Order: sequence, then C-alpha cells, then structure tokens
Amino acid sequence: MLKKSIKFKNLDGVEEEVVYYFHMNRGDVAMMEVSSQEGYSGYLEKIIKDNDRGAIARAIKELILVSVGYRDKDDAGRFIKTDEYAKAFSQTEAFSELYLELITDTAASIEFFKGVLPGNISNAEIRAEAARRGVQIDLPMDNIVEVSAVTKDELPGTSIEIVYDIDTMAKMPLEEFHKIAGTDPRKMTKDQLVALMMRSTRDQG
Repeated sequence: MLKKSIKFKNLDGVEEEVVYYFHMNRGDVAMMEVSSQEGYSGYLEKIIKDNDRGAIARAIKELILVSVGYRDKDDAGRFIKTDEYAKAFSQTEAFSELYLELITDTAASIEFFKGVLPGNISNAEIRAEAARRGVQIDLPMDNIVEVSAVTKDELPGTSIEIVYDIDTMAKMPLEEFHKIAGTDPRKMTKDQLVALMMRSTRDQG
C-alpha cells in the first residue's frame, strides 16, 4: 500500500496538504491481467515501447483510480475502494496534481507503480481469476524457486531464478535481461516489470 501526501491549491486558492492511500491487492492485479488478450503487463510494455503518450497517460489515470481508497478505521486489515470514492477523488485538485506529476516525472511514476502493486503474483492466481471470468489464458505452471545467489549446477534439475535488484536489471544488456526475466511480461516479477519500464522509458528518451 502507498501512503502519499499531496500538496495542492483548493478552489479558493489556499494551499492544502492531504494524505491519500493507494493499493492493489493480488486479486485486483489478476483481474487486470485477464482484462485484455495480451494481459495488462503486456499492454503496458507495448504502449511504452510504442511511446504512445496518450495511452500511457490513460493507463496512469486508470491505475490511480483503481487503486485509490481509504483504510477502515474499525478494521486495520480492510482497505475500502468504491467507484463513488474514485469518481469523487478524480474531481479534486489533489488528483490533478498527482496525475500531472506521474505523467511528467518518470521516477515518480515508477515509485507509484512500485508502491501500489503487490508482491509477485502467481500464474495460478491469474488462471483462477481467468476461469472465474470465463476467459481462456495460456500460462505455464509455477515452478520457479527464488534464491539469492546460487547456480543451476548447485541445484540440479531445479528451475531457479537469481534475484537481482531493479537498478541492476535496468542497466544490464538487453540480452542478459531477457535471459533473466524472459520476454513475456505476464511471467515477470514485479521488480522485473519495473526494470522493464525503466529500460523502455530510458530507451525512448
């Protein structure tokens, strides 16, 4: 969950600072992933590679509005999101300031994505959501074991993934990145997707 303090001038021209909360749980991400044929992460990669600024702006606006909500005062484990709350937020100066920040500042948009998105989501969870919605989606079984520093020789017969930090993946040669993360965004981890966004944004610049 992302807790963000937003400064803005209200309709009377008085500066205010209000804290807002943004969060997407694993179910939210699974639902978005099966919302299009290419998968949401695949869609993001495509519009970034194509430098489709209009589509990127719309995607950022969508992510803001599907993630904004508020914490239940009586239940610390409950995060409430409603269409009415999102619509009301979209009509505030706070939304306008946040939206302009994210579409003009790459670092800020990356931090927002990182803060809002949950940890790794399994293909099994995506398949379950697809089945619930009556959508057919072809994803492999989850068989990756995350480790910090081992080689395939040390774990014979095991599919493994060396863990790299985001900056390292964003700066390494593209061929090496594809060896680590693959070429299908639907199968990438959250950190790999963020690194991919950084690479694509840098290449477009």
